[in-house]
Amino acid sequence: MAYNIIKTNGTTLVSLNDGEVNTSVCSLALIGRNVSTYGERINDNFVRLLENAAKSDAPIAPLVGQLWYDTGTKQLKYRNTTDWVGISSYTKGTTAPSGISDGDTWYDTTNKKLKIHIDSTDSVIGPLGNVTLSGDLSGTAAYSGSANITVTASLVVDRVKKTGDTLTGQLNASAGFTAGSGTTANLIYATGTAVGILNNDPKVALDVVGAIRMVPVTDPYSSNITIDATYGNHQITLTGPTTFDISNFSNAGQTLRLVIVGTNYSMTWPVNIYWPNGATQNLANGPQKIAVVTLIKPASGNLLATYVSY
Repeated sequence: MAYNIIKTNGTTLVSLNDGEVNTSVCSLALIGRNVSTYGERINDNFVRLLENAAKSDAPIAPLVGQLWYDTGTKQLKYRNTTDWVGISSYTKGTTAPSGISDGDTWYDTTNKKLKIHIDSTDSVIGPLGNVTLSGDLSGTAAYSGSANITVTASLVVDRVKKTGDTLTGQLNASAGFTAGSGTTANLIYATGTAVGILNNDPKVALDVVGAIRMVPVTDPYSSNITIDATYGNHQITLTGPTTFDISNFSNAGQTLRLVIVGTNYSMTWPVNIYWPNGATQNLANGPQKIAVVTLIKPASGNLLATYVSY
C-alpha cells in the first residue's frame, strides 16, 4: 500500500510505493513500507534535522520554510519561494562573537554601541557619538545624531540645511566650510573667525559680496504697539495715535530699523531713548508723513536714535 506524503499546506508532496526510498522530492530520505534499511534511513534523517543540513552546499530539493546552516558563511538560512535568505543573529559582549557572519549585529557592552558585521568589519549603528572627519567629505553623505562633528579639513556638501533636517550639537570647521557649487559656489564660506557669503576670502566676522536684505515685519496698528527687536526691520502704518514699546533689545550693538507711515498721528516712545541733539523727536515734519527711525543699543546707557522724515 502506497504512502501519501502530505505537506503542511495540504498538498501532496509524493506518493511512496512499497519498498521505495525517495531522495529527490525533498532533502530527506522518504521511506515506503517494508524497506530493509528503514532504521538507518530514519536515523540519518533525524541527524540532518538536528544539524539543519549543515554543510557549505545548499540542500537539494528544498521546501519553502526549510532551514540550512551554511558552514561556508557560518550563517543559518531559511528557504523562501526562490532563494536561501540569511537569518541575522544578535548577541552581546565585550568583544565580537566568534564565527560572526555578514549582517549579524551585536551589542558592545564596553562601549555601549550596537554594531553590524560587514566584510570583516564591525561598524557602529548607534549611538554614533562624536564624529571626527580628517579628510574631504563631499557628495550626499549624511550624519544623524546629537553629538558634535569636528572637521579638520574642507567640508563640501550638496546642501547645508533642507526643510526637515536638524543638526543638534556643534559643527566645528577649523579648515573652512563651503556650501554651494556651480553658479552658487561659496554660497557660504566659514573659517574659524569669519563667515563669507558669495565670498571665499572673508576678512571680517561677516563679509558679504552683494546686497543684504532684511525682510520687514509688518506690525498691525494698535494704540499700543510692542516692537520685537528680534526682527531688525519693521514697517508700521499708523491710523491713529499709539504708544510704542520695544522688546528683545538688550544686546550691545543690536540695531533696529522702523519705517513708520502716518507720522501725523502722535507717538509716545520709551523714555530710555536719546534723540538727535537731545531734542524730542518730531517725525511729522515731512510732507509725505513717512519717517525712517534707526535705533542702536550701545554697550551701556540709553538707546541711540536717528531718524529722517519724508
